Amino acid sequence: MTIWVKVSNDTVVQCWDTPPPAGEEGWREAIEVRLPVTQYREVYGQHYFDLTKTPVEIVWPIEAVSIEDRKATALNYAKFLSEKGEPGTSPADFDPIAAQALYLTRVAAIEAAETHDDLDAVP
Repeated sequence: MTIWVKVSNDTVVQCWDTPPPAGEEGWREAIEVRLPVTQYREVYGQHYFDLTKTPVEIVWPIEAVSIEDRKATALNYAKFLSEKGEPGTSPADFDPIAAQALYLTRVAAIEAAETHDDLDAVP
C-alpha cells in the first residue's frame, strides 16, 4: 500500500493512504519499516518519520517487554481463564473446581518465573 506524507518545515503534518490532491506542494511518498517482533517478548514503540530517506520511512522501533510487565499480563489472563474457562470450553463443560486448581498452579509458576523462557513454560 502506498502511503503519502505532507511535509512542512521538516515536520510531517499529514499522512494519507490515498493519493494527495494533484499539484499540492509538500507531499512525499512513504513506506512503513516494521521489523518482526518476538511474540510476548517485544512490542512496537511509537513510530517516527525518517525524512532523510526517499521514500520517507515511517519507522516502528521495537521495545522489549519486561519480565514484570509480562508477569502482570499473565496473571490477569490466568484469572480470566479461571473465571471463563479455557479457550474452546463450552459453558456446560466448565468445571470451576478444576479451573481454580489450574489457576493456583499457574499463579505459582508465574510468580516464580525469572525469565521469558520460564513464562513460556507456564501451563
